[in-house]
Amino acid sequence: MVIKKLLFGFILLFLAFSMLEQQFSLFDIAELKGEFTKAPNPALTLQSWLDGSFQTQKENYLNENFGFRNTLVRLNNQIAFSFYHRARSKGVIVGKENYLYGDTYVNAYYGNDFLGKSKIQETVRKLQFLRDTLKKKNIDLMVVIVPGKASFFPEFLPECKRMATWDLCVEGKRSLQSDYGAVATPVLTDTLLRSLLTRSTHCLFFSDPG
Repeated sequence: MVIKKLLFGFILLFLAFSMLEQQFSLFDIAELKGEFTKAPNPALTLQSWLDGSFQTQKENYLNENFGFRNTLVRLNNQIAFSFYHRARSKGVIVGKENYLYGDTYVNAYYGNDFLGKSKIQETVRKLQFLRDTLKKKNIDLMVVIVPGKASFFPEFLPECKRMATWDLCVEGKRSLQSDYGAVATPVLTDTLLRSLLTRSTHCLFFSDPG
């Protein structure tokens, strides 16, 4: 019974301090980092009150601006990472030895978002046509595959289910080298190929001044 009273008193005390912090900003608490849109503090009007939009917007604002929220968010994220090996940030995957990866790079490396053979062949044909057209204007087209973190540190990737087999990657590499020619060959390593088979490529244009 005593423990329940102490716990109830602690909760009331924390809520009181939270309200004071929200109103007077007693402590200098750092803002949260990252990309997100803050909920605005809505203005009360007769129309917004009657249609219910003020209540909804005010609730969203209070949920993001109550006292000690930033500290509690950081504490929650740290507990999830330290004890459960999970990242609370959107699109972040925890790998081996606490390496952090973007899920898009992991999916690309494992071939989980493989585009398909027909799509690759279509892309190669377009690049071939574009290269030949630019060549007539003395402009060389070079396809550059930009590797991600998963390509640099594959040994720390989490164990994920591979949707695309290595045979598909080898077949795609041979197709690109035979159809596109020497322009693409120097950058088509087995590791970087996964990026081309699953993600967009970057193109560089070089003009011959002569």
